[in-house]
Amino acid sequence: SGTGTPGASGTITISEVSQNVEVDGSGNWTAEFTTEQLPDGEYEADVVVTLTEGDNSVTAEDVLVVDTVADVTVETDTVEVDGVINSDEESDGFTLNGSTQEGSTVVVTIDGIDYDAVVSGGSWTLDVPAGTIQGGEYDLEVTVTATDEHGNSATTVDVVHIDTVTTLTMDTSLAGGDGTVNQSEHANGVMVNGVAEANASVQVNFGTATQTVQAGADGSWSATFAAGDVPTGTLEVAVTAISTDAAGNTATASGTVQIDTELDATVSTSTVEIDGIVNAVEHADGVTLTGTSQPGAQVTITFGTGIRTVTADENGNWTADWQAGEVPTGELNAPVTVTATDAAGNTASASGTVQIDTIMNVGLETATVEGDGTVNALEHADGVTLSGTSQPGAQVEVTFGTGTRTVTADANGNWTANWSSSEVPAGETNASVAVTATDAAGNVATTSGTVAIDTLTEVSVDLSAVAGDGIVNGVEHPDGVTLSGMSAGADTVLVTLGNATHSATVAADGSWTVDFASVEFASGELDIPVTVRASDAAGNTDIAQSTLTVDTYVNQLASAPGMVEGDDIVSNAEAADGITLNGVVEQGSVVMVTFDGITEPRAATVDANGNWTITFAAGDIPAGTYDATVTIEATDAAGNVTSISDAFTVDTEAPDAANIESVTTADTETRGFSMVDVSTGTAVDVSEFVDGGTSAGDVSGGSFVNPINGELQHIFDNGAEVPDGSHLVVTTQDAAGNTNSTLLVLDEDGNSVVDMNAAALGEFNIGAIDLEYADDSELTISIADLEALSDNDNSLTIHGGIDDHVTLNGTAQMTGTTTIDGQAYNVFTVGDNGGELIISQDIDFNQTVV
Repeated sequence: SGTGTPGASGTITISEVSQNVEVDGSGNWTAEFTTEQLPDGEYEADVVVTLTEGDNSVTAEDVLVVDTVADVTVETDTVEVDGVINSDEESDGFTLNGSTQEGSTVVVTIDGIDYDAVVSGGSWTLDVPAGTIQGGEYDLEVTVTATDEHGNSATTVDVVHIDTVTTLTMDTSLAGGDGTVNQSEHANGVMVNGVAEANASVQVNFGTATQTVQAGADGSWSATFAAGDVPTGTLEVAVTAISTDAAGNTATASGTVQIDTELDATVSTSTVEIDGIVNAVEHADGVTLTGTSQPGAQVTITFGTGIRTVTADENGNWTADWQAGEVPTGELNAPVTVTATDAAGNTASASGTVQIDTIMNVGLETATVEGDGTVNALEHADGVTLSGTSQPGAQVEVTFGTGTRTVTADANGNWTANWSSSEVPAGETNASVAVTATDAAGNVATTSGTVAIDTLTEVSVDLSAVAGDGIVNGVEHPDGVTLSGMSAGADTVLVTLGNATHSATVAADGSWTVDFASVEFASGELDIPVTVRASDAAGNTDIAQSTLTVDTYVNQLASAPGMVEGDDIVSNAEAADGITLNGVVEQGSVVMVTFDGITEPRAATVDANGNWTITFAAGDIPAGTYDATVTIEATDAAGNVTSISDAFTVDTEAPDAANIESVTTADTETRGFSMVDVSTGTAVDVSEFVDGGTSAGDVSGGSFVNPINGELQHIFDNGAEVPDGSHLVVTTQDAAGNTNSTLLVLDEDGNSVVDMNAAALGEFNIGAIDLEYADDSELTISIADLEALSDNDNSLTIHGGIDDHVTLNGTAQMTGTTTIDGQAYNVFTVGDNGGELIISQDIDFNQTVV
């Protein structure tokens, strides 16, 4: 159909097929073409319309799209690569795919259930989940129907081969002919067999050996394992077969093969007479031998001069006895031979030896103790060594004084035993010695004797009262030390302190004293050995030892590494929280710390590991900007004293609040401002909040110094402009972190009331309020408001013009005037806490007593 000039006529041609058309009075025309004129298929046909009225003709052209067909395919030959779905593959699900026209929808029917496939371009896929199909071996019919975007449809049917089962059996009953492999059958190896799916691969595991065979066309299979793969002994070997069919399905069968190739015989000689040795006492009672073999076996044993034949009991144990006359004597290893025969005639042999030891002796030598048979005082101090003889390897128990020693005689039969001085009797006496020797066989021999003792001299040293407390500190060291002790019966006492030795003065009561000068012993922290040697006219000597503790300095005092408050600068806010100092010192020391402005030192807390810490409160830290010095003095447990110093900067003075020179606005937004240039190193930050707001947000932007007027120009970033109804807080911050802020009131339509209760103000130290850039501002402020605005001080400067009105709830006493940026300001004192109000003379200022 189409339109044209009413009354015109002409032709319409589609793919060389033409019809005449007439335009009706409404300017419309129509034409119908039959299916024969427009054949099925998928193609584009040119359409040409020509209309004529009188001498005038016009032509219109278009294209008609014809689509009457759809197509679809399914690829079943490549499902799971080989076109077959086995058990493992079905358990994971599988994927079907094929081709179709782009934009079509595809439905896949499996076992009467329709599944929507995913179409991408000219392809479709369907993920079939596990459990969708039944197990077994069969062809699964799959029907695929595609419908294109024009409603045409096409269907194809194919099959997918399903094979999820296989079978396997195994027979081990023929191993060795009867399921058991004996010693003679072992040499022929072991065969197992069974039935699997035709042509399947079968892996057979026999113990630790593995073979892989292939089932025949009838499914039968067999595997033979050589003798080297078959273990010996009496045991049950596990056999496992795993078959894999052509589709990849597996089946498992298992069984066992009994191995019995053993006939054994043993003789237990290590337990003869419990310890494996026949001693003299045991020899008199005869000897019993034992061993093992197969239950019921006949066992013949030859030992000494006797032969015994016995039968192993139901547990395989045998026992045979020999009389004393049949058993050898002396020290020797007597041989034993055993032959066992079972009911089948199998034989096994074993041999061993029985250790015979029926000889023993022991001796004690006291005449050569300490060289001359007598123990004097000096020798007594080193203890005493006794010696003697016995059988090599014998255990010798020696009792002497208050001690008993058990030693072992060496390969030559010699033994020695040592006693400490405290165990040896003192004085003049003959001390008894008792010796009992026992060899490995249990044979026993004894002897006894006496040792002459002659000790009359002894010495002691007492250093507990040296320097009053047993420790020589730095003050006491220059005076030297006096050492003392007791030495009953001694004629001379030599005292060695470190490397210096002096003769002590010995009194009649045996007490002795000796002096050492400071140059004779070292200073520092150390223990110096003290040795005291006493001797009498008879040559008896005694030695006493101790140590003198010297501690002449505090061995460690330091402040903690790093910086106070992180940067060694204490700001006003940090001073308000107080500051904490810490470090390390010798354990047990007392640490006193003196801080600038505090005349009396304060004690730090020192823990058990020598870590010290002290905190100075805000009131201890003078305000201002200065370098603070801290003196730290430590006294250790010995009384030594040392000190160190540390320093850091205190800067509690805030920078001046920003003095706004101009504000840049456009339309209803503020784009920036300028201010008198601030000091180098002072940072500028800008925040905004809605009048009465609870919090303030940062305004992004940047600053530069205007070279024309020297002012600091601050321009907000694009998109960060401040709209009407918001106020600015301009904050300056110095290098120490102290801040001061100016509340810049903005409202081009006038701001009748400035809300001093806005919670957003609590985030800043407000030192100034600027009303100059808002029309007809009204500000009411109380003394409490003024005191709460800034933690720096109680001073507030208010800038403004003749259209601004400020009311103070309270009284103010004018104290003078000042000039700020060429403008006159009145200065007032307010409240009882030293508050100060500096207000422009242009502002209408009133006081209201409340």
